[in-house]
Amino acid sequence: MKGNIKIGLEIEAIYNGLKLSLPIGGYHEGIRISHSWKSESDGSIRTTEPYGDGVEFVSDIFNSKAEMRQGLKELKRIISGSGKYELGEVMAFNHSCGSHVHVSVPGWKFRDKAIFQSLKKTRTYFLDNIRESDIESKEEIIRNYTRSYAERIDRLEYHRRNIEFNFTGEEDNRGFEWRAPNMTGIKTWAELMQFYDIIYDSIRYLVKATSKWTLPIDTDKLSIEERREFKEEGNKKTVSTIRFDKLKKRRSVFRERIIPGYTTTELKIENAREEECVTLT
Repeated sequence: MKGNIKIGLEIEAIYNGLKLSLPIGGYHEGIRISHSWKSESDGSIRTTEPYGDGVEFVSDIFNSKAEMRQGLKELKRIISGSGKYELGEVMAFNHSCGSHVHVSVPGWKFRDKAIFQSLKKTRTYFLDNIRESDIESKEEIIRNYTRSYAERIDRLEYHRRNIEFNFTGEEDNRGFEWRAPNMTGIKTWAELMQFYDIIYDSIRYLVKATSKWTLPIDTDKLSIEERREFKEEGNKKTVSTIRFDKLKKRRSVFRERIIPGYTTTELKIENAREEECVTLT
């Protein structure tokens, strides 16, 4: 997979207005507080004393891990009063606060390439790395990974928004959204930085895993046709994604067999029939 990973962050939190004065814009009408960040209100955040105000910080797009880390340091400088406050003195993250991540890779969309196996492996990779981290509240983060607005999925779902892996944003070029990560209980800037290092590494793992399960496609050079087929037999559903590569004369078939409580997957790559290659446009 070639191309830079582009990542945008949404950090929901509650802050101590007695120590921190912040301009906050309306929902989706953020006010810029620095070069890389805007702040806006979010009615889904449940506040607790002494942290009486909810806020969502929305970043610009970062084009690398180094850019992301620099952006987080920029946010730290603002929130900490240039180092005056530790994170937990001015900010808190409870079970209502999400740390959503928007991801895009130039030239392709996750909804066209991702299979459930790659998403499941990414979930495991993230949770395992959180479990092995130095973050004191890691068990809370793991328990809060799925919740009402980040529901755990056991199959691909393209049209629901409030699930852990949300594809709907790709329809209007806002990127793929990973809604499940959260910073519940994190109290230090060092823990926050470690958390986002794990986030970025998990995204990189997802891109690699997604690439592994699909044919390499250069849209400028290849002629690709794709179709999906659906079949139901009783309580069993089979979803087949069939992709034809005219130039390489290959067909890839990914089948996902879904039975309530159980899903199996199969990827098959084979030579396409000559008539299939001829009819492609």
